[in-house]
Amino acid sequence: MVRTKPYVAEPLRLGQSIGAALAFSGVARSAPLLLGAQGCAAVAGSLLARHFRRPAPIRAVAMNETSAALGGEREIEKALAAAERDEPLDLIGLVTGGVNETRGDDLDGLLRRLNRRRQRPSAELIGVSTPDFSGSLQDGWSRAVERMVEFFARPAEHDSRRIALLPGCHLTPADVEALKSLCLGFDLKPVVLPDLSGALDRRDWKKGFAGVAFDELRAIGSSIAALGFGAHIRKACESLADICRVPAYVFDAPFGLSATDELIRILSEISGRTAPQAQRKARDRLIDVLADSAEIFSGSRVAVAGEADMAFALAALFGEWGVDVEAAIVAASAPGLRAPFIVGDFQDLEMAAADCDLIAAPSVARRAAQRLGVPLWRCGLPITDRIDAPFRVQIGYGGARRMIFEVAALLAERTQGATVGVPFGWSAPEANG
Repeated sequence: MVRTKPYVAEPLRLGQSIGAALAFSGVARSAPLLLGAQGCAAVAGSLLARHFRRPAPIRAVAMNETSAALGGEREIEKALAAAERDEPLDLIGLVTGGVNETRGDDLDGLLRRLNRRRQRPSAELIGVSTPDFSGSLQDGWSRAVERMVEFFARPAEHDSRRIALLPGCHLTPADVEALKSLCLGFDLKPVVLPDLSGALDRRDWKKGFAGVAFDELRAIGSSIAALGFGAHIRKACESLADICRVPAYVFDAPFGLSATDELIRILSEISGRTAPQAQRKARDRLIDVLADSAEIFSGSRVAVAGEADMAFALAALFGEWGVDVEAAIVAASAPGLRAPFIVGDFQDLEMAAADCDLIAAPSVARRAAQRLGVPLWRCGLPITDRIDAPFRVQIGYGGARRMIFEVAALLAERTQGATVGVPFGWSAPEANG
């Protein structure tokens, strides 16, 4: 559903350029270059650094009023030369901004002219159009991944153990690491695009988030299957599958018991192996936790806010738990959204959450939660007031179990004085004399 309010009070939406820059950061020896003013890159870099607790390696073209009016190609060439001079790079991702898009710049033409004039370039150039006046972070992420798939994927002889994983922007670095570990348990070799799991390791900020190696990307066309996580990654996943002539599997809502069961089934089908014993044990434990939490979750109401795919995944997860989703506020419109999903801001979230028991949203929602006296479960991006955001696992049986613990604790704390988690028919023994 589209928004009807003619203004934005407390913005929820993050620009496409941030999503594209983050996606390019998931490639080793790469640098995202924002085609805009220095301040635009500073804002994006600051936000990502506060979320990941690591400096984000985002560069910008120092454009001013004159260069913006005349096109700024000279400044772009200087920025490219400086980036390649400062560090060895394999890839530079050119990310447009509001100025370029409003002016109607021809990005493909710009790339051709830059490649003709560059002398002994060490890095490949990929450009992605990300107008900040439309869409949101997940749109920029998906566009960047689509361009990288187009650039790297080539038909090749299939490797019977290699699979391609395309995570959405709502997966954490720890999620990516967990996905890779899960695939290895089935004796599969995952190639992840983009791979942000390197953000878990402290590194020289100029070297970025490590990411997937260039050689691995060159071999992505030999994959025997493509797995995408999030509806916004569907186009890139299906494009890769078409190039490789292999099946594509897309998980619109990748969290929880049902989604993990389906993921395990697909990995077992691809590899020809049964699920590892550790996964079967983790599933049994998750079912036990679901049973234990049913009393707490029953009748609870939640309001959700974030990127469209994150909100959709959370709504599906809460539905699996038996929690009622009263409202879901998304940053920008996306295909297939319907009530209770609406495009809005944090003011809309506050109004919708007045009668709820919980808010699930990025940390910016804490002011609304405090005013309402409703607990906030921090999820999505950005989370700037907690240090564990990159390390949170949401994927798999273990991730679902962790999220149940967090939400159940918040709801139980809100229900002060209630008897929570006590077996039926049990009563405290009387004290002696």
